[in-house]
This record gives sequence, C-alpha cells and structure tokens, in this order.
Amino acid sequence: MGVIVIILQQIDANIINPKIIGNSLEISPILIVFSVTVIGAYFGIMGMFLAVPIVAVIKLAINDFIKYKENAKDVI
Repeated sequence: MGVIVIILQQIDANIINPKIIGNSLEISPILIVFSVTVIGAYFGIMGMFLAVPIVAVIKLAINDFIKYKENAKDVI
C-alpha cells in the first residue's frame, strides 16, 4: 500500500503538476522541474517555493526584450 502511495505521489509531483503549471504560465514543464531542482539545491525550501515565479518573471522579461528588439528593427 505504501509503495502505491509513493508511486502516485511521484507521478503527481513530477509529471502532472509541472504540466498544469506549465500550461497556465506558458512555461515548459521540464523548465519547471529543472528550476525547482536547481534553485532548490542552492536556496533550500524557500528556493523551491520561489523557483517557478522567478523563472516566469525571467521568461516574461526575455520575451518582452525580444519583442522590443524586433519592433526596433522594424522601425529602422
């Protein structure tokens, strides 16, 4: 019984949750798992809580910068 619970928890934490969060934030689920793992390794539990919002802000800033550069190139 305990093995089944562990397997279901791992499937939920590593496949289902990143897919749901990734779709709502338009971020790759692999990037979510990677960011939680890496930032969590450096900053612990607090890093794990803040990993997805940090990556979402960075992705948004990069996308805005790319759109700005594309628009600037079109004007010239």
